[in-house]
Amino acid sequence: IIRNSVYDAPPVIPSLNTKFALTKNTDLRLAYARGFRSPSIRELYFNFFDANHQIVGNPDLKAETSHSFTGSLNWKKISAKKAVYTATVTGFYNKVENLIDYAVSASDPNVFILTNVSNSKTAGMNLSTAAKFNNWNISAGASYTGFYNDYSETDKTLPQLQWSSEANSSVGYSFSKARLDVNLFYKFTGKRPYYTVNSNQEIVQVQQKGYHMADLTVNKKAFKYFSITAGIRNLFDVKRITSSLASGGIHTAGGTRNIATGRSFFAGLVFNWSKN
Repeated sequence: IIRNSVYDAPPVIPSLNTKFALTKNTDLRLAYARGFRSPSIRELYFNFFDANHQIVGNPDLKAETSHSFTGSLNWKKISAKKAVYTATVTGFYNKVENLIDYAVSASDPNVFILTNVSNSKTAGMNLSTAAKFNNWNISAGASYTGFYNDYSETDKTLPQLQWSSEANSSVGYSFSKARLDVNLFYKFTGKRPYYTVNSNQEIVQVQQKGYHMADLTVNKKAFKYFSITAGIRNLFDVKRITSSLASGGIHTAGGTRNIATGRSFFAGLVFNWSKN
């Protein structure tokens, strides 16, 4: 129950979470939640100007409200040899009304002002699997997510959601006698299409290219209280990706977007003392 003296909050913010045991190893979970978020003091009144940012607050902001639906089918199996296998399929749908975001000021294109830009929606599905046996720990997953297209509000012929795929996996092995753990993490982010306005004030579709990321970590327990961690972040040395403009089936070069700072190395020593 929420009481807000400034914003018209729903009198009750409900949420419902359910779990149905279908079999010994399988369960179904369904959930719904209503959301409410009033603008923060920073979003209402804070103005920030420096060499790279010109951001203005907006005291006329409306509060955000939302509806969220999620569902998942979960399976878990433990074999006679103590191997553990799990798999989960998840789906979700979110709708946010009066989403607060940054928009270009009508009086100055270099100034961004906080405003209620649109009623946003997201939807998607996710598959994740994992297996643990002996010294191995393996997982893999994939997702397909739809991101809201703001321009669909002004042009009803455009799709409301633009879809993008992702995939991830990890492999870990523990050398028990050496007290050494090695883990490799990988993630693929697929192409992401979106709409924007070109120099002729036409709504055009742009496609952000997909990219791969990977990390490698090694953890070694030394003596009784110490552990040494080292590894490599961003194995593929990804720094920036490009966007392409789709027009009549021909793609031309577009802008670039910074993703990471490139490959880096790290190491650390941890002391953990405890007394039983």
